[in-house]
Amino acid sequence: SERLPGIASFVVAGVDGSAVTMALDLAGVACSTGSACVSGSTEPSHVLTAMGYPAEEARGALRFSLGRTTTAAEIAEAADAIVRTLTRQRESVPDAGPQRATLSGRALAAEAVGGEASVE
Repeated sequence: SERLPGIASFVVAGVDGSAVTMALDLAGVACSTGSACVSGSTEPSHVLTAMGYPAEEARGALRFSLGRTTTAAEIAEAADAIVRTLTRQRESVPDAGPQRATLSGRALAAEAVGGEASVE
């Protein structure tokens, strides 16, 4: 789908994007819950809601940007940290519902290079 190179957006069901962002920051991975133009907003992304995502799911959105100096090793390291963080976040929610897919750092890194993905 059409997008800017180096930017990947993921909608992650069953997590709070703000909590994940803070946890990832502590793990050394920077990300955002929305576009730069609405930085700091607690509202779900208007783009994701326009795409049909329910507000609750849109609150689980994460946006990552890659720089021209970002290496494959850094992407793999970040993907592993993301998977660990999302797993911990989901485990801490008592009734997160059934998980329909297993998180994989390699799959997440591949999606980061290839475009948008929905990780459920």
